[in-house]
Amino acid sequence: TPLYSSAASDVYKRQLKNLLVEGNEFYRISRSWAVQERPTNVNTNFAFVGVTDSEARNNLIHGGYGEGLAIGKDSERLHIHHNVIHTTQHWLIGINRARECVVEHNIAYQTYDPEYEQADGDQPGGIIFGDEYTGDGDPGKADRFGHSRGNVVRFNVIVGAGTLLGVGWEVSESASRSPAADGHDAGSTTT
Repeated sequence: TPLYSSAASDVYKRQLKNLLVEGNEFYRISRSWAVQERPTNVNTNFAFVGVTDSEARNNLIHGGYGEGLAIGKDSERLHIHHNVIHTTQHWLIGINRARECVVEHNIAYQTYDPEYEQADGDQPGGIIFGDEYTGDGDPGKADRFGHSRGNVVRFNVIVGAGTLLGVGWEVSESASRSPAADGHDAGSTTT
């Protein structure tokens, strides 16, 4: 089932449980940077936000201006495996404020397509996990989604990314600390 050519993203994000997303193609999604005059943020080709006990397998995700696949805020116990993710302007796979998720046996790569080149000329990264700042300018709100913990990233193939694996996340322009530097342990492992 192809889903394509959308300005927005976050395909699944409504506090859902027990989803199986299998055998789909998601492409040219999250194109707000290409079709909006003043885009306000980075979107994702395919995002789980607040989803639990679910699985995504055997999907093809490509051609977007945000992350390829994101396991987002308050998602728990997701199994993301055997997907192909490529050609994004941001991280290929991002894990942000999620808990006890497994990301394994995926193939993720950048094709160096000029349409998705970053403004600074750097190549987007492979996999990142940690705690992105969520306080909307108020450092006191940063913990409202809880910290990442218990995530496992293993047996993935990442090719052509600027950074193959990133731990931590940017916090904000007004804050200069990452959750790890602030004494929070992301509690995740990679193999």
